[in-house]
Amino acid sequence: MNVRLAAQTLSSSVADAIGFLNLSMKLSEFQNSDGTMKFIRMIDRLFDMLNSRSPLGKGYKQPLRPASKDIWTEILMSTATDTCSV
Repeated sequence: MNVRLAAQTLSSSVADAIGFLNLSMKLSEFQNSDGTMKFIRMIDRLFDMLNSRSPLGKGYKQPLRPASKDIWTEILMSTATDTCSV
């Protein structure tokens, strides 16, 4: 799969759209889509973190460096915890 297409498909804006269709539009096709939204947001955050290289990035979008180890360790640990609890 094209990485750009995967990044667009598994983006937070797609999760936002699913949430809108579920909560605001109340479409039955999107009922019980909370797990899907959580998964998409998790993958989007991991992709941004692992694809970061801009020295001006903040939070999880900054490059992985020893100085930012607390930030990316927390993200990886929370992702592992969330994944194991499903």
